[in-house]
This record gives sequence, structure tokens and C-alpha cells, in this order.
Amino acid sequence: MTTFHSFPRLPLELREQIWKDTVEPRTVDVRRVRDRWSQRQLLSSTPIPAILQSCREARNLGLYKRVHFEVDVVKKFENNHAPEVLIEKFFTPDEQGEEEPENVGCPKTEQRYVWLDLDIDILDIGTSAFRDYNSIASAVKRLKFERDDPDGSHLHELKEFVSVDEIHIVCPGGFWVWAGALYDYNWPCAEEKLVFIEPFSGRVARGMEFENVCRQDLEDDES
Repeated sequence: MTTFHSFPRLPLELREQIWKDTVEPRTVDVRRVRDRWSQRQLLSSTPIPAILQSCREARNLGLYKRVHFEVDVVKKFENNHAPEVLIEKFFTPDEQGEEEPENVGCPKTEQRYVWLDLDIDILDIGTSAFRDYNSIASAVKRLKFERDDPDGSHLHELKEFVSVDEIHIVCPGGFWVWAGALYDYNWPCAEEKLVFIEPFSGRVARGMEFENVCRQDLEDDES
């Protein structure tokens, strides 16, 4: 049986718990790019969570928040309480019937926001600049990015991600490029929450384990 026809007759509390149990961690890729009018656009290949396409009852639970990244809106809220205001502004439920403004003289951007559960989802920004995400940086808890050269990666901008609990670093040039990274930079999360990924070998190392792997790689190369 693929359809549970009696589901609507279950008590509301039980239905809500079932909806919540369907939520699983995702890696959500988000890219900020400029079009030929120098307007920043939002791109993501991550599909909308299935639960949001099921029914209004599931959507109204607020398990995912609609996240906007428009920089021009951020500037209106630059004050001493910016982080709180920004979260309220950029993480709002999907208002019914709300019209989104179009850029005058420019085609309407197809994607204006992404759906995120910031408690469990990983925000994957790829090689995008950290500063492009300053508007929501204070609310991000799990971050993933890709960098070839840590020395030229503006890692100091990670200080804006004040709430991040875990960071995944994709190292396309190999682990050795990032050797000593635990000591050379002020990471906003605990070292055991740093996850280094070497895509061509499939190796994954966390925290101090990463430095031990780099040391072993160096010894193997010298032998």
C-alpha cells in the first residue's frame, strides 16, 4: 500500500509528529552570481523539500524557512540590532499572495530564495565569496565551502558566521595544501567540528585527525 488514506483522520498532534519525522539533513547548494546587468542572482540545484509540496498542513508547521539573499535589502537594516532584524526579515514563512518586486529593466530572477532548516541543513556555498552571505551568516550553523588556496581564501571573513557549529572544507588541491590550517586560522567552531574533504581520493578527516593525516602524507612522500 503506497497511500495511507486514514492519515487525515489521525489526531493533529500525531500528524504533526509524523511530518516532523520526515525531515532529514540535507546539503543545500547556494550560489550568488552576477548577470549581464550586474544584478546578483540566486542559484541552487537543490530541490524543494518534498514535505513542502505535500499539503498546506505540512507547510504551515514551519519546518523550513524561506531564505532570501538580496543585498540591497540588507543595507536598510544596518544598525546595532542587525543580526536579529536580518533573521526576522530573511527567514519568513511563505506569505500567501505576496508579490515579489521585479528589477526595472531586467528580467525577473527565477529563483529568489531557498528553503532551509538551519538546525540540520548544510549551506554549501562552493567557491563563492564568504561576504556574499553576510546577510544570513549569523544564523548559519553548518557551512560547506571549497577552496584551493587557504592563504588567499579570505578566511578572516568566516568571523561573520558567529553561530556556526560545523564547517566542511573541500580541498580540491589535496589535504597537504591545508596542512597546519588548525593552527593558522581562528576558526569560529571547535576544531573537532572541522571536516576536511579530499574529493579526488574520497578521504575525509576531522579536526586533529586531519593534521595527523597530513603529517603521515608528508612522511610517506619523504620516504
